[in-house]
Amino acid sequence: MRILLLAATQLEIDGFINPLPDQINLDVCITGVGPSFAMLNAMKFIADHPNLKYDYILQIGIAGCFDTNITLGTVFNVLEDQFLVGAWENEELFNSVDEMGFNSAFRKSSRVKSFKTLELNSILPNCEGLTVGTIESNKARIKVLKSVFPELLIESMEGAVVFELSNYLKTPAISLKAVSNYVGERDKSKWDFKISISKLHKATHDLLLNLNNHFNANR
Repeated sequence: MRILLLAATQLEIDGFINPLPDQINLDVCITGVGPSFAMLNAMKFIADHPNLKYDYILQIGIAGCFDTNITLGTVFNVLEDQFLVGAWENEELFNSVDEMGFNSAFRKSSRVKSFKTLELNSILPNCEGLTVGTIESNKARIKVLKSVFPELLIESMEGAVVFELSNYLKTPAISLKAVSNYVGERDKSKWDFKISISKLHKATHDLLLNLNNHFNANR
């Protein structure tokens, strides 16, 4: 079984040294921060390794959460993600490119999910995410986004990319995000990198073992 593991930064990978079964072949790609860099560098990595065929694509990382009742360090299995692409907006209204009809020529929606949904035995909570080019800190804008996308729980800068790759490559994808901060909080002393990354690594290790069992059971 071969898995492409994507992470935006080395910080989110460092320390992930849990031993894995020999049959799990893990290739790591550090994509850089932001949707453009993430897509470009992931595609470059794939193009540079044309002979590798992946069974799964896994993206891991930290994220902000819109719900302050969620405990920092909580790890989510993100089932769908929304590219935040605004065609027109102000402090009271947001119109996406979908609503303005600009996406219709090549796709129906800026919301993406895995090419194939995996039925895994996982205790992780599920959620939907929002992928942004800039971390939100403007309270009025955050209020608008929560109103327009009330179902979206977390904010990241690369999340939707893994599902876009999944559909392009026809390869199942999974996105794990650990809550390191609340959306809008700019004081990094109130972010918790240590606990969120520690729990992210634990969840990633457990997921890889789960994927290995799933892969062997369906061979």
